[in-house]
Amino acid sequence: MKNNYTTEDIYNIYNKEILMYTKNITPKRIINFTKKREHPDWQYFEIFTKKVNTSNNQINPTVYMKSLINFFDGYFNLKLLTSVKAIKIYKQYITENKYDNCYDDILNSIKFIIKYMKDNNISCIDEYMLINNDIFPVFAQHFNNGSISKYFAVLIPDIKIFINNYPQDISDQFFKVFISDINDIKSHILCYPKVKKINDNLENIIKKYLN
Repeated sequence: MKNNYTTEDIYNIYNKEILMYTKNITPKRIINFTKKREHPDWQYFEIFTKKVNTSNNQINPTVYMKSLINFFDGYFNLKLLTSVKAIKIYKQYITENKYDNCYDDILNSIKFIIKYMKDNNISCIDEYMLINNDIFPVFAQHFNNGSISKYFAVLIPDIKIFINNYPQDISDQFFKVFISDINDIKSHILCYPKVKKINDNLENIIKKYLN
């Protein structure tokens, strides 16, 4: 998940989710926002965009919009976007659906890491995990900016060892909560047969697509 959304990005996410829910259609991405910016409700998208970009990846705008649209059964008052009520709805939605997208997140992470490894002539995942490991590990950078999902990260062999060998300030800043959640996350997502298959064959899957 990126952390530099524009207000236009956020509006497109909202528009897609609301039309998929209310009309079961996937709209084309809006390019011309001249009229949209003149609408009084545009200010709420601007405020929400700032909130997303300063949330340290704690707010996924797509899931956020889905949670509100599902709760209100369609259109809702956009003043609510950054309200306390909306945050509660979002958190409850995550709790109830927290693992639903784990398989897609894992696949996206695999695609990302394979491309990175190919572009940088990296031969295996262990080598990737050790890049800049004594300064600012590349894995920590990718994990922090959302390119690597926590659901994929828990599947990396010896993930705890790698993180514990990173500089202490890096481990504390980026992985303190994650380390304590690893076993819980892994036990839940391995209940999905497709995820378990990836877990059992992760290194071979990566080798296959690197060749």
